[in-house]
Amino acid sequence: MRTCTNCGAQFPDDELICPVCGHEVQLVPDYVTIESKIQEDKKRKEDEEQRRREEMEREQAIEKRKQQIRRKILLLIVLIAAAVAAVIITSVSLHLSKQHGSFAYQYEKAQSSYEIGDYDDALSYITKALKIDADNDDGLYLEAEIYAAQKKNSDAESVLEKLISGNGDYTRAYDLLIKLYTADRNSDAIRTLLKNCKNKKVLAKYENYLPKAPTITPEGGTYNDIQTITIESSDNGTIYYTTDDSKPDLSSSRYTGSFKLKEGTTTVKAIVVTDKGLTSETSSQEFSIELDTPSAPKITPESGTYTHLKGKSSSTESVSSSSGNDTNTDVTHITVTVPDGYTCYYAFDQTPTKSSNKYTKPVSMRQGEHIFYAVLCSKDGKLGKVASATYIYSVVTPTATPTPTATPTQEASNTYNPANVYNSETVATPTPTEAATPTATPTPEASSSTSSANSENREQTGSESTGKESDKAAEENTN
Repeated sequence: MRTCTNCGAQFPDDELICPVCGHEVQLVPDYVTIESKIQEDKKRKEDEEQRRREEMEREQAIEKRKQQIRRKILLLIVLIAAAVAAVIITSVSLHLSKQHGSFAYQYEKAQSSYEIGDYDDALSYITKALKIDADNDDGLYLEAEIYAAQKKNSDAESVLEKLISGNGDYTRAYDLLIKLYTADRNSDAIRTLLKNCKNKKVLAKYENYLPKAPTITPEGGTYNDIQTITIESSDNGTIYYTTDDSKPDLSSSRYTGSFKLKEGTTTVKAIVVTDKGLTSETSSQEFSIELDTPSAPKITPESGTYTHLKGKSSSTESVSSSSGNDTNTDVTHITVTVPDGYTCYYAFDQTPTKSSNKYTKPVSMRQGEHIFYAVLCSKDGKLGKVASATYIYSVVTPTATPTPTATPTQEASNTYNPANVYNSETVATPTPTEAATPTATPTPEASSSTSSANSENREQTGSESTGKESDKAAEENTN
């Protein structure tokens, strides 16, 4: 559970905003917990109490020293008073020479002033002492302590670096220098210091001050699919990363779980910041993602002109294509072949996108002239080549087939031609005339010839009538 720093309300760890007051949760920890704060206060009080005791002891020591000096001075005065003037002059000369020309004297004065908190006088004395012996390790360390007490960390670090470069076994110098680097959050300087250190005791003491660079998986390279990036660290701390080739720091994105990379070239860099506030070296991997482009899908039927003739059946209807072939297949629907693992999007008269209609079943044609577009989308979300088909589609209702009229009954003497009746239209049958009284009886050959001629005339007349009616019916069907 989290505790809101604003109102004190508790809420789950995965919440980023306090549900009571709306205060935003601080993502980057300050590395200061309540327990550590209590320990720090306790440690500070103990340190203050220790400093007070030490200060009292120093004051007592100084006072004791002063008393001793006073006794010595009194004794010296007595001796001087009792001695000859030459002895007094010689003693004073030796004392003055010791004050101004001895490293030990200047160092002792610097140490005394530092212990009582008079850092300016302490710095003045130690500067004089180092002029006498510039490479004295104790003198350099005391100078660094004085600078650190004055909050001049940069000057103190410079002195300690000089001391360590001359004497790598001066352990106290490492302790103070790493303490100053840590206060300045200068992890790079700590890393350089310990990498160049040959002192095994120092390395063993500060082995946790060298966090390892985090591991980025998978390794960089060229890929044909979307990559999921995972960053891990063996050190206790927080991982920060960037994807724009910049160096990560505390203001960069905080790693909370794996993430995906988009198509293109991306450089992932990461660091880990330990609970002590130390920063590891930077890990870096470059990824080049080039997704395969899906091919254009197959659309059926092909582009063309389609005339839909409505029939009695709604499931199978007669359609005439521009090729002139009549079929009974239902091509009034457009079908797209979608391979496994792909998604298809379609649109009429415009290029489809991921926001267009998703193809899940055959699509009905639209009347008129329209262009049907379809495109495949891979599992990685990349759109492929666009396929299209142009359709000119119309729906026609055929006219009803005319019903022939009944054949009229005629007398035996009347001549009737069936071709005279078609499509509800009747051709008039000529009225037979009374037969004239023949003057002579015709011969059989003549009679047969006449009958044959009449029959040919009737057949010709019926054929012409039937041809006209057929042309008229075809014209009506076309209309």
